[in-house]
Amino acid sequence: SAMLMCFGIFGVVGNFIFGHLINANMLRAVVLYPIMLLVIFAMINFLGFSYYFMIAIIVFWGAVHSAGLLVSQTWIMDDAGDAHVFANSLFVSFSNLGITIGSAFAGWFIYKIGIENLFMVSFMFTALALVSILIKVKLYKSPLKELV
Repeated sequence: SAMLMCFGIFGVVGNFIFGHLINANMLRAVVLYPIMLLVIFAMINFLGFSYYFMIAIIVFWGAVHSAGLLVSQTWIMDDAGDAHVFANSLFVSFSNLGITIGSAFAGWFIYKIGIENLFMVSFMFTALALVSILIKVKLYKSPLKELV
């Protein structure tokens, strides 16, 4: 339970950090978010056997993970125009749908190949999120040069 508390405390810190990143360059923050999660999931997969490493990574993971709602809601609201209430309701609905589908798929994955491979599901969904972000950026002709 102490690690869960650290995860949450550093989640608040992560919200402040990503708030600054969003203010500096929203598109960069949106693309950086899933990339950072992919790095975290890969590190957990390869180095998760180390007790001390996991203590350190849980702090970093909490900071990045908790910022996801801030990043996604900010990006949605940026595209909402005058329909902020409608966009917010879509955000909440699709967040809940994503949690439901992700939990069901992860449960099935655990049942089929075991809990020790659960991070593969997280990695896969995060990679799909990154691909969908890049497709949106390309379709709506957002300048990719903003990313660097």
